[in-house]
Amino acid sequence: MIISWEQIRQVVELFSEEHLMIKRFYSDYEDQLSTYATLGEDFPVLYMTPLSGSFGYTQNMLTIRFYCFDRIIRDRSNWNVVVSDTHRCLNDLYKFLQSPGVELIDTESEGVPTPINDATMDYVAGWYMDLDIDLDTYSDCFIMKD
Repeated sequence: MIISWEQIRQVVELFSEEHLMIKRFYSDYEDQLSTYATLGEDFPVLYMTPLSGSFGYTQNMLTIRFYCFDRIIRDRSNWNVVVSDTHRCLNDLYKFLQSPGVELIDTESEGVPTPINDATMDYVAGWYMDLDIDLDTYSDCFIMKD
């Protein structure tokens, strides 16, 4: 049963560690994205950041943005490869989050990738997608109990 941001982060981190293409994984607020993009030389990077959430009586939800990006070399000769590889990584993540045993997103939900380019971060390109992650609620509240 997944009930927290930290549990989602651990699932995505495990996916990142096992993925053959993804070299680094981070989770933080969106304003830290460029900081992590400049750390290290290993790419592509998978990055997750919270956008919003909602509390329901039986179901909670978090909207999470997932970035996958890679470095573009100065002459831009690897641009098409970067765009292709990072798109594939996000597609793999999308499928993984729907897979049996994980099931963090509904099979009816759509992942819509949006390209990012080096206007966002110098010499970095890739994609991001926003996904709504369903969380189970829990009913035992120990605050204010007699």
